[in-house]
Amino acid sequence: MPDTNKHWMVSFDTDRIKDYVFATNSLKEIRGASAILLEIEEQRPAKLENSNKIYGAGGGGAYFAEDQESAEALTRRIENEFREKTETGSITAVWVEGTKTGDHNWYKALKSAAVRQMQKKKSSKAELAHLPLEPYMRPCASCGQLPAEKRFNEDRSGDLLCLACYKKREKGSEERYEGYLRKFKNHIGPSHAWYNARLPKDLNELGKVDGSGYVGFIKIDGNRMGMLFDEIDSPEQDKDYSKELKTTIEKLIYDALLQHGKIYQDVLPFEIVLIGGDDLMLFTTAKMAMPVTIEILRRFEEASPKILEGTGMQSQKLTMCAGVVLCHSNFPIPALADIGEDLLKNAKKKASPLYDCGVIDYQVVTGSMIDLESARAAVPYHRPYTHLQMSTLLQYARDFKKENMPASQLQMVYEACMSNSTVEGTMAALHMVGRLRNLRQQQLLKEFFTDKDLVEFKDKEANVWPWSRPAEKQANGQGEKLFSAFVDLLDLYRFVEKGA
Repeated sequence: MPDTNKHWMVSFDTDRIKDYVFATNSLKEIRGASAILLEIEEQRPAKLENSNKIYGAGGGGAYFAEDQESAEALTRRIENEFREKTETGSITAVWVEGTKTGDHNWYKALKSAAVRQMQKKKSSKAELAHLPLEPYMRPCASCGQLPAEKRFNEDRSGDLLCLACYKKREKGSEERYEGYLRKFKNHIGPSHAWYNARLPKDLNELGKVDGSGYVGFIKIDGNRMGMLFDEIDSPEQDKDYSKELKTTIEKLIYDALLQHGKIYQDVLPFEIVLIGGDDLMLFTTAKMAMPVTIEILRRFEEASPKILEGTGMQSQKLTMCAGVVLCHSNFPIPALADIGEDLLKNAKKKASPLYDCGVIDYQVVTGSMIDLESARAAVPYHRPYTHLQMSTLLQYARDFKKENMPASQLQMVYEACMSNSTVEGTMAALHMVGRLRNLRQQQLLKEFFTDKDLVEFKDKEANVWPWSRPAEKQANGQGEKLFSAFVDLLDLYRFVEKGA
């Protein structure tokens, strides 16, 4: 007679999602990779018979199997099917065994064992070996890393592609109703004005939607979600939490895009790359990128009680951090994704250790910048900001435009700040205030320089315009590090609409 207290858990997690999705510089193939991952996730429950789903989202999840043999078979099947569908993608699956006891500690212990086993297996995995390109082999026309095996004729390009890029491009063909486009249109319904709009062909077309020639890349990730996961002490709670998290995040993303976006000639102003639990990646027009990011972080915090309902942790506050890149539409997409990830790390560092409010870091890329740290070394940025501060900064930018602040004088103060001289920056700021004849403009500038949401001078410290916090000595001994929210505002200035 089988022991009904015995449980076999199969846990899995996708390896290096970013490397798979952003392997090429083609939006069509990135879209296809995204659709393939979503399809695998949606079809997995129906294919894994004789198993009981606990949770699943964003390339990861867990199932209960009937016995050890089923657990082993399930582990192999998850890994093999993922490899078969993606060609170059990889997923790590493990199984662990535990005994159900009278309290909930058995389930938490089972999850902890799965995490340890997962870490061990991932660390032992060698980098996926690809067939080396020999002189007689023709490289893939898209990724350039694998040998070309199949000609793609659906878009008349006739490109010779590796199997992975072929599958991505086939799935990402704009005529297809796949991936997050399907989910978004199911959300808005056929009566909505956006229902018949299409995705942009490439980032150049996306940059034309708002007329800026720039696009936004947004990368968002939840804070301390792993710690929260560890505290959930029953499979039923895990299942409810996972379902509510997924449903809530998808809805708030779609609603934020609808609220802040505008279509142009039936072209949608965004491209969703990934909604993986609390991990999000998407492209938008440059002008809507920051409002959408702020809206997502704000709404996610507001939804905390609903997401945590049933876990016994409704009093906790869920938060997210974000990295936002604003760049020319022809900037290399893989490099764009790397910068977004670095910005997200900066935001999380700012939010640590309390993580009581979502934080945003952003960068405007105007040239061939690849290294974020080097690009920022001599610039007096004050960012990252909490999403509340970011909302304040954005509103000032809108108000500056509404009041027609003189562009030449704004640029003069900006350039003085970039000189990294406290005196030059202050003289330029005072000069601008003195030259303004419009009282509303003068008042608005003074309000910005003294706004307590943006300025971090203590009560006994002089608030020296246009600096927003005291200078700090640099560790390398190369003078002082200055901070100015004015520089951050001017970087955003071209990407905002006039405020109300």
